[in-house]
This record gives sequence, C-alpha cells and structure tokens, in this order.
Amino acid sequence: MRRFLLLLLFVLMVGVAACRTESLPSADQLTGQRGCTEIGCSSGLTVRLVGNVPDAFTIAAQRPGQPPIVAICPEGRITVPDREAGASAICQPDGVFFDNFTPEEVEIVVRVGQSNNVSRLVKPTYEKVQPNGPGCPPVCEQAVVEIELP
Repeated sequence: MRRFLLLLLFVLMVGVAACRTESLPSADQLTGQRGCTEIGCSSGLTVRLVGNVPDAFTIAAQRPGQPPIVAICPEGRITVPDREAGASAICQPDGVFFDNFTPEEVEIVVRVGQSNNVSRLVKPTYEKVQPNGPGCPPVCEQAVVEIELP
C-alpha cells in the first residue's frame, strides 16, 4: 500500500509539473543581454525609376549649390565630388543607390539617351532601418525617391 501511495504521489507531482504554464527563462533574461545577428546596412538614398525604364541611363544627385554625384548605368561608372568623398553609388536595374548620401534636399536629374532629361527637386523622407532588430546595431537611415519616366 505504501508503494502505491508513493507511486500515486509521484504521478500527481509529474502531472502538476507538466501543467505549469511558466516557461524557463530565455538566455536574454538570464544574461540581461540580447542576442544580435551581424547583418549590416548602409545609410543612403535610392532613386528608383518608374515607367519605361531603359537598359542604359544616367542619374545625377546633388545637394543644392554643390557638384553632383553621377552614376552611369549599367556600366557602373561613378563620379563623386570631393565634398561627398564618403559617398558612392551602386547601379541597380531600375535606378541607383547613393550610399552614404543622405541630403535633406536633393536635385535628381535622370538622363535617358541624348535629349531626354527628367529633373526633380525633392526632400526625401528617411526611415531608420535596423536589420538585426530593435536594440541591435547597426542603425541606418534610408529613403527611396521614385522618378516617373515618360
């Protein structure tokens, strides 16, 4: 009888333990640190062409009163003035990403062929990007400006 009572008590304890709703603490809770991945990002401005996007185009981006950063695509030839020495540009199939270039106001000139130019003065809206989640570096600022082609 004593064995039966001990067995019954054991089964009840296992049953109660299995029904608990609390979970074990996470590694973050134990260490007080959040596990972050190491995905990188770049701050910058993307100029996306919309409409009839040709295979070859040139996009120039410049702060008012400053020399432009010019990207000739798809060749990937880039001209960056000394004042924007940290900036660069990366050709994409439908536009250009201007890396390390986050102006408050920018004039965008798109050249398609010899005589077809589109020019816009815009004030990009930058959004914070955290590819590794909140509380994890890096934090980048990115904006997208769309230019409609005729």
